[in-house]
Amino acid sequence: MKDIKWWQWALIAFVGFSVLTNIIAPRSEQEKAEPTSSDANAKFIALSDDRIFAMTVNPKVDPALLPEIAREHCASRGYCNVLGWIDPKLVAKGFPMTPRETREIKFQYLINRSTGFEQSLWDCRIWKQADEALCLPID
Repeated sequence: MKDIKWWQWALIAFVGFSVLTNIIAPRSEQEKAEPTSSDANAKFIALSDDRIFAMTVNPKVDPALLPEIAREHCASRGYCNVLGWIDPKLVAKGFPMTPRETREIKFQYLINRSTGFEQSLWDCRIWKQADEALCLPID
């Protein structure tokens, strides 16, 4: 123990303190939990009857959650189309949509239970996808 230099003692104390802090300090719920659909802070408004919806979401949401959120909102509807925006000021209020509202769509989910068709598309400039076929068309 006499051969240990002062800086080695400081390093041992620092590492020991760090370990104890991580053991003792409780982690926040956000750090412990996996991302959930509530993290998206999704809000929906009907654009046309009970089948087409505008959805706003937090732009920092895990994009893999978006289809789950839309599917949950569509529930048991036979046909459902969810158009997603990240800026609430740019969300369409109804049809026809303006060119700007159309350009600002960042996500789309479509399900037609009578044909078995289900599709999710993302704005790949924001949320990269491995398959380009999953990207919304860009003007």
